[in-house]
Amino acid sequence: MVSTSIFVQLAALVFCIVVIIYTFSLSMKSMGDETKVTNSNGTRVSDSLKFAVIISRHGNRGPLFNFPNSPYPVNDTKYWPYGIGQLTTVGRDQMYNLGIKIRVLYNGFLNSMYYNKDFYASSTAIDRALLSGEAFLAGLYPPTGFQLWDKEILWQPIPIYSNSPDKSQDLNECPRYMQERLSAGKIYIADNYTNLTAVVNYLNRITGANLTSILGLFISWDTLTSEEVEGYILPEWTKKVYPQPMNDLAGKLYYSFFASTYTICRLVMGNFVDEMLTVMKSVVNGTLTPDRKMYFYSGHDISLVTLQAILGIPQTSMFTLVAPGSGMVLELHQDPNTEEFSVQVLYIDGSSPDLKVTPLVIPGCGTSCGFDQFLDITQKFTNVSFEKECQLNSDVKRDLLLYYE
Repeated sequence: MVSTSIFVQLAALVFCIVVIIYTFSLSMKSMGDETKVTNSNGTRVSDSLKFAVIISRHGNRGPLFNFPNSPYPVNDTKYWPYGIGQLTTVGRDQMYNLGIKIRVLYNGFLNSMYYNKDFYASSTAIDRALLSGEAFLAGLYPPTGFQLWDKEILWQPIPIYSNSPDKSQDLNECPRYMQERLSAGKIYIADNYTNLTAVVNYLNRITGANLTSILGLFISWDTLTSEEVEGYILPEWTKKVYPQPMNDLAGKLYYSFFASTYTICRLVMGNFVDEMLTVMKSVVNGTLTPDRKMYFYSGHDISLVTLQAILGIPQTSMFTLVAPGSGMVLELHQDPNTEEFSVQVLYIDGSSPDLKVTPLVIPGCGTSCGFDQFLDITQKFTNVSFEKECQLNSDVKRDLLLYYE
């Protein structure tokens, strides 16, 4: 009996030791895997990469317009619990995933832990853009190490400033822009009159709405897009006009209103380009303080459309319909042999399941543009005094007021 008892005790001891060793080995493997992920370089990381600027469109938002008898009324909190024009649940998820995508692209270049000296975030002072920026940062910088301040809250606070130089949300207060838009709108109507009239008349007849040409097209297209992105099934009657020809008409409208003239581009994104070039020049000169790796701007679809135009990308090659959760990245590289700087521009499509990355071709440059040539292309849009350049004489102001009343 004694020998049997000793045998049982020894067997139990051996079993415990085996369990401890096995558990320890699993723990070490897990730590190794975690270290491997943390230490792995992103797919866009290279010895030449020195700096990156990211500008995104916010995630999906609630519609701004309500069709009569809509199955998803804008004021029904069952469908739009956050309210009209506010960032939706899907929109939050889109921006969180965009943050993860940027981590996958730039991990290693960008520290896995947030430090103010490495990264800067800015946004327009619009709720949906600010919230989108916060969701993006949650995906980009999941807390780790000492920054995991609460194990039950896998999030950490990161500052985002509401001081973006992007003027896309200030245009209604800019008479000069409104004058340019009026002229561009007349050309747009003349070029698209048949399709535009047919679509608006159909919408009015089917829905009982009282839509006018350009505004009617935009708010109806915007409503259907918001509903579709949120995952709601669109009514059968929409199939006759949506997605086509409404997508085509909306894309041309975005180009017309936000990218068709030099003055429009200056007013919308000139201040943004000015700030971006100033920072890039500081990187090139070695004077950027703090010496950050990345700037992020939370913006709007208009922001990305106009920025493409400033880069000289022709309308036929543009992403004129910028999906929620999309972004553009402007990478600053330095050739390790020649020490010359260059810029590469990427577009991240928020409508693709894997957030597809497409290198943009800048006319005269290709997919890589020498920094001096990049300056030649973009500098004419800088040095904008927004308030001053928005001014018009009183006669033109009066004519504009009469037109838009």
